[in-house]
Amino acid sequence: LNSDLMARNALQSVLRLSEEVAAALAARKPLVALESTIISHGMPYPQNLYTALEVENIIRQHDAVPATVALIDGRVHVGLNRDELEALASAKNVRKTSRRDMAAVLAGRGLGATTVSGTMVAAHAAGIPLFVTGGLGGVHRGATTSMDISADITELGRTPVGVVCAGVKSILDIGLTLEALETQGVSVVTYGRDTEFPAFFSPRSGFKSTDALPTPEACARLLQANLDLKLNSGIVFAVPVPEQHAYQAAEIEKHVQQALKDAEEARIAGKDVTPFVLSRVNTLSKGKSLETNIALVKNNAAIGAQIAVAHARLAAEQRTQYFAAATPKAAPEQPRVAVVGGVVLDTTARLLQPLEMCTTNYGRVSQALGGVGRNIAECLHRLGAQPLLFSCIGSDPFGTVISSTLESIGMDTSQLTRLTGERTAAYTAVLGTEGDLEFAVGDMDVFVKLNAQYIESIASQLDGVSFICVDGNVTVEGLRTLTARARDRRIPVWMDTTSTTKAHRALDSMVLPNLTCVSPNLPEMQSIAERVLGQQWRLETVDDVRACVSQVSLALRRRHGTVPYFHVKMGPLGVLAQRLPGLKQLPDGATSSNSAEWVHFPITRPGQPPLQVVSVTGAGDSFCGGMVAAILRNHPFSECVRAGLVAARHSLRSHSPVGHTLTPACIDINRLDDPAPGQAGW
Repeated sequence: LNSDLMARNALQSVLRLSEEVAAALAARKPLVALESTIISHGMPYPQNLYTALEVENIIRQHDAVPATVALIDGRVHVGLNRDELEALASAKNVRKTSRRDMAAVLAGRGLGATTVSGTMVAAHAAGIPLFVTGGLGGVHRGATTSMDISADITELGRTPVGVVCAGVKSILDIGLTLEALETQGVSVVTYGRDTEFPAFFSPRSGFKSTDALPTPEACARLLQANLDLKLNSGIVFAVPVPEQHAYQAAEIEKHVQQALKDAEEARIAGKDVTPFVLSRVNTLSKGKSLETNIALVKNNAAIGAQIAVAHARLAAEQRTQYFAAATPKAAPEQPRVAVVGGVVLDTTARLLQPLEMCTTNYGRVSQALGGVGRNIAECLHRLGAQPLLFSCIGSDPFGTVISSTLESIGMDTSQLTRLTGERTAAYTAVLGTEGDLEFAVGDMDVFVKLNAQYIESIASQLDGVSFICVDGNVTVEGLRTLTARARDRRIPVWMDTTSTTKAHRALDSMVLPNLTCVSPNLPEMQSIAERVLGQQWRLETVDDVRACVSQVSLALRRRHGTVPYFHVKMGPLGVLAQRLPGLKQLPDGATSSNSAEWVHFPITRPGQPPLQVVSVTGAGDSFCGGMVAAILRNHPFSECVRAGLVAARHSLRSHSPVGHTLTPACIDINRLDDPAPGQAGW
């Protein structure tokens, strides 16, 4: 350990950190190291330059900082500018630099592109624990006689850096490479739910990793555990190339065999073998292998950045826990609530003059975060409930805006999944001069990813919560998986039906019996009634709603034997809520209602002046968040409903979906007045 520390300190004396990398290290932001051999020797110019720039941008889009490594003018550069990347991509005299070559390149003040081995050495010296590359070097075919084994193997055995790659280059002997990694004490895991080890161009090699880790958070925990143990060995995070970019294994093997034969005939040996064979394979495949190579590098960059972000959060939590360890908790931690649902970037354009088609219309444009799930989570956060928000966003600027905005108000965004190649959900509304809707455009395709596979990927995190809120943006298959798992673990589930087109998802025969509460608004309740009872209902008065929901509950109970509690949001009429027990009773089996006791709660107390409404957007979501926050505090039923109405009123008086004036004190039980004798609700 002492010799390793001395070597690391010595190398630090020749490091040159870019301003971006230095600032990120100082602020403990997530960083991702990148090799440069893939630029100088892995691809032809100018594709190598464009790919390098795109890879760095992908990492930035995922809220991490790229740190490309190269040796320039006698210094080890960690973080390169555009000119330096251009030089690496276009120069003819770039030396492929592993650990063995670093001293010679520095002494000669030449231009060196780092391999996996060289990049790991520099990253470790700079304090960067994660590195992304295309494919790992390893044991070459015929190594039993040539002894041609990449320095990547031994470097992984002595340098504690996690390497995100698409497995071992398929031109190598994959089986012997995995044996060599085991000998070096290197952990090898596949990213995903399957232990199949990828073969660079193909997601399947026929060999197995020791483990499979399905999420960036799981990978981050392994990376941190390896650092905590001070084993001084690295980790291989093998990421299968996406199926749509994969190359047929049999076809690529045919090209590899031909390329190896050509290399032997041309007497190519040592470090020149890999670039020669890759170039020949690209020629033989008519460019297909290069396309796959570029696609897998970009995919690795996205996954690696997500792991880096998750690891930075984990490291920050450990520091917080360390400094707080000696301080006793003032009060026991309240139950955690998970929110699974939609996150949307809303844009509203209000015209200053009547709409004219096919030309520019002047107006006022504003943006705000939306999405039912996100709104509920923000309300819970402002009320002190510490929600875990699970959703999918794209790897685009909208996704970055959402993450940074949520973080700016102190919300935990570690459960947001950024999907490469997907667009963040967005909604754009154009309003007339009087505020009426002229037209709107919604882009919600990303929500199809809130499916059963997604729920399975977050299942272990959901197991530790006391309450789950879910919205109708989750697919039916996702709802089935989520509610069944919650039922088995006796976790209450509150579902907001979200829209008339999605409300029917709550009625699925494998979803409905596992729900605890359902909260439709009036149009959604009408849609549910029409589907369940086969007739349209006019819901104009509280009695209309009471009769409707009673008939729906009765019909559903006859079909399924059990139904959830209905809490109907009636706009200006207030809420019709069905009496339910407190949080402590819910996990013990009280997951359905067996009585028809609905209580009407007006939006304001009797005798109060009418509420001055600024915007109705988000009021229903805030009601859900407020009521759940009170349930988590184990308030009595009436106080829970009142807490929801308090949150809704703050929303109605705000331009934002969730009122910024909300605080935990707003739903303090001592501030929620009891109703007058004989009055329902308020």
